[in-house]
Amino acid sequence: MKICDFLTEDRILTALGSCDKEEAIALLATLVCESHPEIEHATLYQALCEREQQASTAVGDGIAVPHARCAGLTQPVAAFARSTQGLAFDSLDGKPTHLFFLIVSPPDPPGRHLQVLARVSRMLVDPGFRARSMRAESQADLLSLFQEEDERFEHRLSAA
Repeated sequence: MKICDFLTEDRILTALGSCDKEEAIALLATLVCESHPEIEHATLYQALCEREQQASTAVGDGIAVPHARCAGLTQPVAAFARSTQGLAFDSLDGKPTHLFFLIVSPPDPPGRHLQVLARVSRMLVDPGFRARSMRAESQADLLSLFQEEDERFEHRLSAA
């Protein structure tokens, strides 16, 4: 499964304005709900906030991967947002978060949700990828960057 199977240009936000954690989560949820009307915004927002209450999804190095499972979906859906100034997101390292990758998966099978999280995490932990993400100028540039990383990952898998 490639990231671009569940992330589209219309669900990429290049400039997340100044807002707090809850507003950022609400904006990411809106990006998903606008293209997936079968998902109720309030339900998704609540699921994401409940997940954040368990433990912050801001893992450090400027990365957050808020995620939830939501009824009504048959495939994972993602949204991506970038904040050049960074937001306080209760990061494990205490630093501002700049890159936000929201993942919403169907409730079953749970293993698929974990596969998507792992794939996104592998991409975002690469310092070079994070730097390129911060420099990308448009939604199309960011989507191309994700496509390139998908191809790079697929190439490494086939070479192994």
